Amino acid sequence: MSLRKKTLLITVVTTLVLVGLLIGLSVAIFLQSFRTAEERDTRQELERVVRTINAEIAHLDTLLVDWASWDDTYRFIQDHNEDYIASNLADATFKSLKLNAMVFLDSSAQLVFGKGYDLQNDQPVPLPASLLGHLNMDSPLLQAQEGAKGIIRLPEGLMLIALRPILTSEGKGPSRGTLVFGCFLDADKLGELSAQMGLPIAVYPLSKIELTSELQSPLSLLSEAKPIMTQASTPTTISGYALIKDIHGQPALVVRVDLPRVIYGQGLASVRYLALALTGASLVFFMVTLIHLEKMVLTRLSSLITQVRAIGSSDSPTGQVTIRGHDELSGLAQAINNMIQTIQRGEERYRELFDNANDIIYATDLQGHLTLVNKAAEVILGYSPQELLGKSVFQIVAPEDLESVREMFKRKISGQASRAAYPARIIAKDGRHLTFEIDSQPKYEDGKLVGVQGIAR
Repeated sequence: MSLRKKTLLITVVTTLVLVGLLIGLSVAIFLQSFRTAEERDTRQELERVVRTINAEIAHLDTLLVDWASWDDTYRFIQDHNEDYIASNLADATFKSLKLNAMVFLDSSAQLVFGKGYDLQNDQPVPLPASLLGHLNMDSPLLQAQEGAKGIIRLPEGLMLIALRPILTSEGKGPSRGTLVFGCFLDADKLGELSAQMGLPIAVYPLSKIELTSELQSPLSLLSEAKPIMTQASTPTTISGYALIKDIHGQPALVVRVDLPRVIYGQGLASVRYLALALTGASLVFFMVTLIHLEKMVLTRLSSLITQVRAIGSSDSPTGQVTIRGHDELSGLAQAINNMIQTIQRGEERYRELFDNANDIIYATDLQGHLTLVNKAAEVILGYSPQELLGKSVFQIVAPEDLESVREMFKRKISGQASRAAYPARIIAKDGRHLTFEIDSQPKYEDGKLVGVQGIAR
């Protein structure tokens, strides 16, 4: 793989890993912060719902105070006069006070008067018998001197209830009994509270929640120590759950609110924008880095390689490489030039020794054609280098030695012959036969056999 490809690969991988890490950390940090803010907001809304329900109970108790501490009620509980019933306990009273039940008990917890009312259908209904079961003489609700208020669980549904001792208008006793106001926490009441708060509110009595319902998971996490919890029910909705106790201090119901995940959605959008910004910035960084590497390193290095290859492939490597700048690459180019100059000086010394040698130095190809001879061949044999180069060495061997020279040549290029010298007669230009001792060996270039080289003395 080329350096350019390696650089591109490393830069791409590094950029992708960096972007991935930055985006991953951003998602982990920012989204967790938005989730925390979302849960906090949901808890606050839940607490507001609980406060609103408690405010409804307190409002019911406030209405009750006016009726329980009233001389007319104080007399009615004793004389049971019909005028009180006709004047004060008509249907209009229930509609006006938004009550589903009014119960008058004497000091012995005996029912003096009781009436139920269906606010939805606008008509009287029998008083829930289950309500009276909570109002017997042994009930702790009737033992409280200041009365009681809260939520009770009835088969008919959850009811907001308030109890007060019946006293005079001055709030004095002795108490002649107990007055009870009740209001069902039904769909109409929840709709009223939802409209008041601008939130969808759902109430689930614990006695009616099925274990297979969607509340099973949050219910398992709710407790007296942890009465409020939140849970993302869908990608776009977060649900909050609150455990509310009844008038006896026992868990009675679960209130649920569903809120759109506005905060989380905004956070998700912010993270997306951040991811896009990081990706864009990383892309710019990648391009700038790549262009800088290409311009300052890769292109110059490629030029240096091309120049070195050109010098190496030339017959006379005497050129110089040129790289502009004052950095490591320009320093490398200068070092290469120094090396070339050193090689040139060595080659000049070798050429001087080659040309001034007293013996004939030669080289042939695999067919025996001369590819190199020194000046001694001209001095001794009379042939100029131009006359010898390209000529077959067998053309200047005396006929009587031709066969043995051919055989020795073959053995040399096949690697069968030893380094030992052998005699041969060579025909000079003037026709003389001169006897030489020839010491030759195979010639290799880049590990490949290319011919024979030797010395003739």
